[in-house]
Amino acid sequence: MKFVLTSLVLRFHSGEEVIPLHRLNYIYGKMGAGKSSIARLIDYCLGADILLTPALQEEFINAKLSVILANAALTIERARQSDNVRVEWWTAEDAHFSGVIPSREPRGEFIKGTGVETLSDLVFYLSGVPITKVQVGKTTGNTDTGRISLRDLWWYCYVEQDTIDSSFFNLDNPAFWKKNKSIDVLKLILGFHQAEVAALEEELRKTHSSRLENEALHKGLTEALSETGVGSSIEIHNTINQLQASLKKAEESIQQEQAKLKEKTVSNAVEQIREQCRKLTRDLFIIDDNIQALKLSSDNDTRHLNEISGLSMKFERATSAKAILNGVNFEACPRCTQALPEREAACCAVCGQVELENEAGTQLATIKVDVETRIKELSGLISIQETSLANLEKARQQTILSKREAEDALNKALAAYDSAYLSSIILKQKEVGAINQQLADFQKLLSIAQKADSYKVFAGVLKIKEGTIKENLSAARSKAESDDSHRIQLQRYFLDCLQRSGFPGITPQTIVYISPKTFIPVVTNGVYLDGKRPTETTFNNVGSGGKKPIFKCCFAIAVHRLALELGASLPDLLVIDSPMKSISERENRDVFEGFYRMIYTLAATKMKSTQFIIIDKELFPPQSNADLNITIRHMTPDEEQNPPLIKGYRGL
Repeated sequence: MKFVLTSLVLRFHSGEEVIPLHRLNYIYGKMGAGKSSIARLIDYCLGADILLTPALQEEFINAKLSVILANAALTIERARQSDNVRVEWWTAEDAHFSGVIPSREPRGEFIKGTGVETLSDLVFYLSGVPITKVQVGKTTGNTDTGRISLRDLWWYCYVEQDTIDSSFFNLDNPAFWKKNKSIDVLKLILGFHQAEVAALEEELRKTHSSRLENEALHKGLTEALSETGVGSSIEIHNTINQLQASLKKAEESIQQEQAKLKEKTVSNAVEQIREQCRKLTRDLFIIDDNIQALKLSSDNDTRHLNEISGLSMKFERATSAKAILNGVNFEACPRCTQALPEREAACCAVCGQVELENEAGTQLATIKVDVETRIKELSGLISIQETSLANLEKARQQTILSKREAEDALNKALAAYDSAYLSSIILKQKEVGAINQQLADFQKLLSIAQKADSYKVFAGVLKIKEGTIKENLSAARSKAESDDSHRIQLQRYFLDCLQRSGFPGITPQTIVYISPKTFIPVVTNGVYLDGKRPTETTFNNVGSGGKKPIFKCCFAIAVHRLALELGASLPDLLVIDSPMKSISERENRDVFEGFYRMIYTLAATKMKSTQFIIIDKELFPPQSNADLNITIRHMTPDEEQNPPLIKGYRGL
């Protein structure tokens, strides 16, 4: 997988450090110069945690890594103590994109419809590489799947100084998930994870998850039903049938009691009281109607009386005013004050109309007599109406009281007459209501029980399907792993790297065996001495602390050689930090030179597309005739011509 680092830009409080990265990079020098920090900060940009050195604690702000992938040029910027990274990329069509994405823990889709959630997913997406999923628990029966992320592949791309002589790519890790994930990475490189295997693993995971869900639902509903004491769906059916039979019997009993009640005739006393109640009700309606009509008539007469009184007063005022004005001799108009024209003697001096004879006194007396007579009549009528209304109210109250007494008497008579029959019917009706309620409750419980049964049946179907998928998966895995040529080739490459590097004890008879289950390489001398098994050398028992780094680096190089040959989804980058960590370049000169000659030879031939970043304490440059474009950086903590990573820093 194309993965070329072009630069690492580090921002410190004291300034900015730009580190250009080429295909073959060799960084060497004294302790405390910050050599390993370069590799750690590359790892940090790609999502790793980082333990900051005292220098980085004091100076580090952020880091920006530039990477060329198959389909884009990507920059990754990560600030100190941040869980997110800022990414920016340009495609071949000069399209530009940017954003902030989690470095490791997903928090939702970053690019809609792509499944990209983390930085690892984005790298695969921009490289045109599908995200690989593998089964988490292959021996425990756990069918959940997990992703093989860039961080998992990175175990075989970054041989870090801290674990170069203590851990063999997590294949020996006591944490099973890390060990299994490391095995999955090697299987991916060897081609053991075919599309069919991945599809079956995903189908198995979904089927298993669905089965467990249905079993849990069945168990939960069954336990809930058990707590109610109703039992299974069959038992609930039987209970419902019994309740329906009891309901039918109770309803028939009610019908019989009602038929008996209809056959009985009501006594004369009860009928007389009932008729009396009806009569009193009718009387009450009549009284209410009369009261309403009387109130309406009284209101009309009162209004008429008030109107007559008002008109009489107005007439008296007009007559008085005329009498007063008759004695006034108008010379000017009382409205506009202009002089009045001459009028005939029989005409009004103001309006000019012929004056009527003075009959005001006679008219006023006559009208006054008529008004007083009418007022007396209306007042008398209103008084009579008020008296009648009071009498009707008394009659109404008496009628209401009589009606209540009659109704009480009727209720007592009916209670005495019907109690024997009605009490029986009421009890039966209560029994019917209780049975109906029980039926409704059991119908609900039956629905729940049937649902629980359906979950159980579906879980059984899924269990059968799960078994079939497991058989198919086992066959698919066997088929994928049947071609052992890739594992054998890895054995050859590893042995070749050990031989090229001058690893002690390697002879023409040496054999390397890599278990297809553990993928831990075992090196033997290949011969039996005195009937004894040949000695077996592994990473854990190789002995010398200096041998372990070479052993581990040779395996990493062998894995990359095979990945290049197979076109596997492994980044074409190998960072090796301090392979000569515990080896003296003077006492073990042959191993020192042999290891680097191997790297230079492979970098110039079989691994031309692989980018190397090598960090060590001493320099072993390639031969002058080697066709290699190598960038060498010498770092010391106190030499200006060979400055440290953080210029001017002189701490620990």
